[in-house]
Amino acid sequence: MTNFKLEKYYLFIIILFFLISYILYSFLEPPIYTLSRTPGDTFYYLVYGREAANLRFFSWNGLYPSNGFHPLWLVFVAFSFSISENLAIVVYILSIFLFIFFIISIWFFYKINRIYNDRLIQIISTFLFATLATKYFFWYMETALSVVLFLGYIYYVIYKFIIKDKINILVSFSIGIISSLIALSRLDLVLFISPLHGFLIIRMLLQKKIKEVLALALPPILIVGGYVALIYIITGSPVPLSGVIKSNFPYI
Repeated sequence: MTNFKLEKYYLFIIILFFLISYILYSFLEPPIYTLSRTPGDTFYYLVYGREAANLRFFSWNGLYPSNGFHPLWLVFVAFSFSISENLAIVVYILSIFLFIFFIISIWFFYKINRIYNDRLIQIISTFLFATLATKYFFWYMETALSVVLFLGYIYYVIYKFIIKDKINILVSFSIGIISSLIALSRLDLVLFISPLHGFLIIRMLLQKKIKEVLALALPPILIVGGYVALIYIITGSPVPLSGVIKSNFPYI
């Protein structure tokens, strides 16, 4: 058996092991036990998701406006509550979403690792990533969604934008959309993604590719800017409630 085939088998076994562990943890443990091991913010999402499913958006109790959540993950939580208000079923539905994110994230991570022409590095790093993912993806928060989108962003930038140099409006627009979704998955990630996205825009400006510049810049300006303006109009604050509290600590 060649080393290449052997490495492929090892990689398959590693991924299969973590996938089985993920399924056993998500679907065989009682939902309440699963939630008891998550951060407290998980329960805030459940309340906001229930309210949103009942068409009480930007509300904690249907009476007062609130924006203490990141919107993209809330869509999945609200969708789960729209199917059933039974908390156990909601947790199972969210586990399916997280399971899908887990598979996609491993695929993206492995693809990104292929820039290293070393199978051993690819397998070990994928194993380490899967180890961390099986912990943090179980939080039933925006973490898993943010990781998947960020890995997708890096994959597009590396393989479509840099290595293969397939710079066109479609690729640029896709990267712009993904950058917007990253920000909506967790708004403070704007600070993390902006330098890299700004570099891509400046690079296109220097090459005088105006259409690609617009394709990169317009989605985050319109989507993220529109959402920030919306929550400011509704709640009086352009950032989530948690961000307001943290920025004013200890003067609460």
